[in-house]
Amino acid sequence: MSSPEQACRAARLISEAMRPERGGSPSYRAYHVIEALRLASRAPVGRPYLSRRLGLGETPAKTLIGRLERLGLLKRTPKGRHATPSALEILAALQKVVHVYPARLGLFNSEGEILAIIEVLDPPEDLTGVYQLRDYLVARGCRVSIIGGIHRGGSVSLPGVPEELASKVVDFVGGLGGVNRGVIIAVPSPCIHPLYDAIIDMILDSCTVRRE
Repeated sequence: MSSPEQACRAARLISEAMRPERGGSPSYRAYHVIEALRLASRAPVGRPYLSRRLGLGETPAKTLIGRLERLGLLKRTPKGRHATPSALEILAALQKVVHVYPARLGLFNSEGEILAIIEVLDPPEDLTGVYQLRDYLVARGCRVSIIGGIHRGGSVSLPGVPEELASKVVDFVGGLGGVNRGVIIAVPSPCIHPLYDAIIDMILDSCTVRRE
């Protein structure tokens, strides 16, 4: 199975874990799902631990654990819930194509930024492409972002971004190495949860386009 197909499967399962049910939408987000699986891949976890580490109330943490168990991503052990092989596949698939970095580049006059590179998505060619990607972030609650792309050959473009800010992103990305193509998204650190939601939405929509 190729990386895009693996990423599509991972995004579908993460989306399913957040699917609204009769009681309404769960109060956790894609970030919490991924982080819960990451923590459970290291050692067995329980509701109080996940509640504390993820900043969730115990009721949302309980709902999250129950959803992940029903999806076959967590299994109960005498010491707590542990990530299943399917969960490990999800984490590995995302790690191949989604790279998230904390940064302090002074892009938004905030305490810091989160910069993500999504290799499985096509980089935007112009401002129209940038606005289409920005809409995903706005829909999830983040109205401030810088969006661009890494094109084949490693060139970085950030349509519409002032040179002073663009150069900071270009230098940061250039120092990472190993990423040859994809979408670049930088957001203020408080937007980390909308960022993860938007990334899953973007991947899911790219999967639909790829099938068509």
